[in-house]
Amino acid sequence: MYRTVSHHFSNIYTVILYALLYGHTVIFLFLCLLVSYCAPRAVLFWFAKIWAHGIFVILGTRLRIHGRDNIPSKKRFMILANHASLFDIPALMTVFPNVSWLGREYLTRIPVFGHMLKRTNYVAIGKNPAMNVRLIIQKAILNSEKFVVALFPEGTRTRTGELQDFKRGFIHIMNGGGLDILPVVMLGLFEIKPKTRFTIKPFQTIDIIICPPIKRTWLINYSNDEIMKRVQDVFISNYTNQKRKPA
Repeated sequence: MYRTVSHHFSNIYTVILYALLYGHTVIFLFLCLLVSYCAPRAVLFWFAKIWAHGIFVILGTRLRIHGRDNIPSKKRFMILANHASLFDIPALMTVFPNVSWLGREYLTRIPVFGHMLKRTNYVAIGKNPAMNVRLIIQKAILNSEKFVVALFPEGTRTRTGELQDFKRGFIHIMNGGGLDILPVVMLGLFEIKPKTRFTIKPFQTIDIIICPPIKRTWLINYSNDEIMKRVQDVFISNYTNQKRKPA
């Protein structure tokens, strides 16, 4: 009886949270659409950061950022982050609001919305990204004074909370753009909302661990498999569901 009541309460509470989160997102999306036409790009990124922080205020979540000094002063680099939850993107944007995301090219053709994406340095990928990803990244870098792209090298959200094997797509982008890698390990997001659960568990603590950068020049002489292993080892040394401190 107690479990049934608790389950129903969790579902109702989750629906309320979803309503608040979507309402918050719609309001900020509308504001960002307006700002994208009438204000400098920096203002648009500021709104994005406020939106991201607002998500975790609604969830009653505490964010702890470790290793801010590891963020490169270099204006162009690639963030790699583990992928555990629906809230991974806003978590990254609390620290990196000016980050560029990769996505489908057709989204840039949507009236108004496409204009906003272009103002945020959105990297539009065609139907066959394997053939043109280097040229796309090179063009995006040339068109931007500061280029910070973020990727989830696992490809999809983990179902177990454990780190998954990396896919090699990030290597093409690293080489195509001549970008160094900034590993970012995020802990606690799986507990809030994993892929396999409808309910949201608020009032958690999230640790965002910004690891030391990995220079592209340190990796270019290795095979793709060796590069993936070396980068993934950095995540393995920090990634655990039990310990909340950088290794």
